[in-house]
Amino acid sequence: LDIPGFTDFCYGNERGCFGFNSIIPYFYPSETFYPTGDETLVEDIDGTLRTIAGSTMMLGKLDKYFSENNLGSNVTTTTVMLNDVNGSNKRNVQRFMKSLQRELWSIDHDSRYPDIIISWSNDYMREVEAADALNHDFKWSLAALSFIALIMFVKVRSVFEVLAGGLGLVLSFTSALYWQYHFNF
Repeated sequence: LDIPGFTDFCYGNERGCFGFNSIIPYFYPSETFYPTGDETLVEDIDGTLRTIAGSTMMLGKLDKYFSENNLGSNVTTTTVMLNDVNGSNKRNVQRFMKSLQRELWSIDHDSRYPDIIISWSNDYMREVEAADALNHDFKWSLAALSFIALIMFVKVRSVFEVLAGGLGLVLSFTSALYWQYHFNF
């Protein structure tokens, strides 16, 4: 990703830009704190992932399922810090931010990297977490309803009464959710 003007607004000092706040430097280690572009990929990727799993600071940049036993993550977060090194020229900083957003949007829109979703805000993360919670809750609700239906069938021995009772449970939950959502009960 080559964005014109980045070196004018990156967070750093006279020696150059500081590295990104990301897990990427773990995989492309540098001899200096400043990335030079000559870094190569580490050979022991699993060992590097285990190192990340032992760092609480780095775990905050991954999803909640990443651990020493599960070295896969669906989400990684990178933070790029900017600094107006030429003074307080906010107009140029804002112009740079808009160009950065346009560049990232076009990369995502054109699917240049199909396995990467670039998110300017956290709407994508909210959707992922909501879908995960909905899937989890649906499975537990289905299991609970199945267990209740089984217990009812053992007691009454009538499929019709079990179906009527299950329908009553489902309708009571949906009406309770309706009242809670619309009237905050």
